[in-house]
Amino acid sequence: MKDENKTKKQLIDELVELRQRIVELEASKTKLKQAAKILKESENKFKLLFNRVFDAIVIIDKKGQIVDVNETTCRLLGYKKEELLRLSVEDIHPNEEMEKIQKSVSRVLKNGIDLMGETAFITKDGKTVPVEAGGVTFKIAGKIYIIGSFRDITEQKQAKETLREKEAQYRRLIEGLKREYLFYSHDTDGAFTYISPSITNVLGYSQEDFLTEYTTYLTENPINEDVVHHTEQSIQGKQQPPYEVEVFHKDGSIRRLEVTEVPVFNKEGRVILVEGIAHDITERKRAEEDVKRRAAQATLIYKVGQRVSSELELEALLYEIVTTVR
Repeated sequence: MKDENKTKKQLIDELVELRQRIVELEASKTKLKQAAKILKESENKFKLLFNRVFDAIVIIDKKGQIVDVNETTCRLLGYKKEELLRLSVEDIHPNEEMEKIQKSVSRVLKNGIDLMGETAFITKDGKTVPVEAGGVTFKIAGKIYIIGSFRDITEQKQAKETLREKEAQYRRLIEGLKREYLFYSHDTDGAFTYISPSITNVLGYSQEDFLTEYTTYLTENPINEDVVHHTEQSIQGKQQPPYEVEVFHKDGSIRRLEVTEVPVFNKEGRVILVEGIAHDITERKRAEEDVKRRAAQATLIYKVGQRVSSELELEALLYEIVTTVR
């Protein structure tokens, strides 16, 4: 009877234990479902980020086989995803870049990260796309993979090239300005306060030589009589039209300059200095004079020709009259 009671107690204990295990299993099942849900949400978030990131993302295994790519990569290279998953790194980079790519793969496998810098993709239709690249390693199920990030720098390269072209144009412009233009400023007394270094190219003087009264280097050409007037008007704050002056070059030759001046005012509206630019138009004036001289010569030749023609016609008429009278 005692053993029988003990057996019943054991059965009850086992039943209680079984029920407890069932409760624990149910709880574990719930936790697993929650974990699976969280994992699924994380996976969806990763895929969303993976596909919407602006950079091209390429995941490869240690052998260089492509195992995953994002949508940006597909758009950039012109492939469908399933096409890219059949390719390796050799298929999406130019041959001349492969040595650099292989060295970067070795470094990232050794150090876990590598910032390779500039390289290039080759698209499905054979075009080369410049990119900046970097990579890191990560593990899935004990296997090592490399995730590479590639940023399209086509626009940057084009912008840099445009900038280089603009800089070259600017340098050519500056060189041209040095040969033909000089910049200056003078105070309200007419004394130069600044003269650009190009004064040496234009007139042969050093900056120190020329920082004196503006009338010092003027010739006696009558056109210079208006220089003082224009300068005084600028000092009074009145904008003047461009005017010409004739000055001596340091070598004694005479140069013609076209001058444009602008009065500079302070906060109170008072002129504090005058800034100007002078363009050496000597060659242009010589060319203009040469054209005028040639035109005058042509006109003279024409008039002489007309005169000779008239005299010949008169002589012929007189001959005809004399012949008729006889």
